[in-house]
Amino acid sequence: MVFKNFGIILLGVVVFASIVLIILIFVERKVKKKVLTTANILNRIYIEKLAKLDPATPEITLKNVDKLARNFFREAFRIKPGMEYSELKEEFKKRNNKKVEEFCTIIGDLLYAGKKPYKKDNQKIINLLAEIIEKNKIISKQEKEELDKQSVKIEKGKKSLVEKILKKKSKKKEKQEINSLPKEDSNT
Repeated sequence: MVFKNFGIILLGVVVFASIVLIILIFVERKVKKKVLTTANILNRIYIEKLAKLDPATPEITLKNVDKLARNFFREAFRIKPGMEYSELKEEFKKRNNKKVEEFCTIIGDLLYAGKKPYKKDNQKIINLLAEIIEKNKIISKQEKEELDKQSVKIEKGKKSLVEKILKKKSKKKEKQEINSLPKEDSNT
């Protein structure tokens, strides 16, 4: 009798735990989807503003692309406002971001060289900026802090690369020492 009730209770607990687990999986997916869509909203706003620009009006388009690019760089890359494109180019060269470096070169030449921008020039910088915006997501300060906390937790749990290498070398050295010991004869 006791074993019969125990089996039913155990089955009930397993079913209950399974239902809770399924609910948690669905909730996690919804939250993850919501976070991803909110993270992309800021980028979509910039893309929409770029799409509204008319390359047929070269001077106005160039000024608007300049404003959009500076605002995006400030939000996405935490760049100080007021930097010239030559300084931005050097900054992104250090960060090894070739697309932004190329964009800074082109728009810097158009803005500071005194040349009149043409429709094809504007179209090129609009396309470049759209590509940059698409590849570099803007994250909020809260998201950045959360990512930093998670990476610190991960780093605390992991050993550094130097520690791993030293551990491997010490294991190899121990194996070599064990193999170099004289072997005993089994005949004696």
